[in-house]
Amino acid sequence: YELYPDIKFMIHGHYYIDGAPFTEHYNLCGDVREVQSIVDVIRKTNNKNYGVINLKNHGFLIYSSSLSELVNLICDSKFNKRQIGEEIIF
Repeated sequence: YELYPDIKFMIHGHYYIDGAPFTEHYNLCGDVREVQSIVDVIRKTNNKNYGVINLKNHGFLIYSSSLSELVNLICDSKFNKRQIGEEIIF
């Protein structure tokens, strides 16, 4: 939130989203080190105020500066069920 104060809304879930970039590293759910992995992906995007990220071996994060943009991102996303127990943990 300190790095991206315009981001006001986030949704996290344990599916993946087609076409979204993945974080490079796997971190356990709730591990604060995951923040840096997320920031690394956001820095590579064209828009810092909204987007969709897959968290490696974890799930997804949708973030936005407005509720209407968040709804659009959700509606435009194709969610894929993870294969828990069958995923390769890197």
